[in-house]
Amino acid sequence: MDADSLLRTLDEAMSTLVPSARGAPRIAALQHLPARPARTVPLPEHLPGLLAQRLELLGIDTLYSHQAEALTHVRAGRHVVIATGTASGKSLCYQLPLIERLLRDDKATALYLAPTKALAHDQLRALRDFRLPHVRAAAYDGDTPRAEREAIRRTANVLLTNPDMLHVGLLPSHRRWGDFLHRLALVIVDECHVARGVFGSHVAAILRRLRRVCGHYSAAPVFVMASATIGNPGDHAHALTGLDVAEVVDDGSPRPPVAFALWEPPLTDEASVRGARRWPKPPGCSRAW
Repeated sequence: MDADSLLRTLDEAMSTLVPSARGAPRIAALQHLPARPARTVPLPEHLPGLLAQRLELLGIDTLYSHQAEALTHVRAGRHVVIATGTASGKSLCYQLPLIERLLRDDKATALYLAPTKALAHDQLRALRDFRLPHVRAAAYDGDTPRAEREAIRRTANVLLTNPDMLHVGLLPSHRRWGDFLHRLALVIVDECHVARGVFGSHVAAILRRLRRVCGHYSAAPVFVMASATIGNPGDHAHALTGLDVAEVVDDGSPRPPVAFALWEPPLTDEASVRGARRWPKPPGCSRAW
């Protein structure tokens, strides 16, 4: 089915799913976004041979343009925030520079921060899928048995945790982590758009504290942040870290045709000032909103 046929099918589906009431259309606005082809580039030059082999085994022989752009920024020592669409391959934007750095420098370490423990463990599995003995990754959070924490501190060169654990479990004991922090080359902050409001202020204070502690151990890590497609990723990343951050926002991943529809609920009280409307019931709710 071509793109035009798919869009017509979507329009027809919407018209049947949301019937009108009293002749008034329920679809208030409809906008179509055309399909977008992928923009790819060859694997970058000077990529370590072992990393290129692992990428080939994973079925990756090219990069999306934004992945290559992010790698270029990190190679140049620039802090960067990647703000591209869902399923656009943002993880590879920080996995590549992380693995490349560890392959080139066996003393380097990296820190990965996620808003949830589940996401950190997902990334731990993704790193282990590369099957590289040079990448000694470990999750360090409230579920980590105390008997394992000392071994992780001694052997891991990639630590995957969350801001709260960094705040209460690592920074107060920074003397015990001094060797890891002295060699810290990369700090990854995933889903950084979640850090807003009071939680965002908390994360910003933690990241500034991390930078001060790293300075104490003569380290100046590069920050790599991944975000949803927000309007001001660079400003947001700067507010979180206090650093000048380059933006990668030109999404090179493919996208099928998309139709956006705004549905207007029917009026339930036409005499009210704003016109009370009936909202659909969320799952498990006994009444309409």
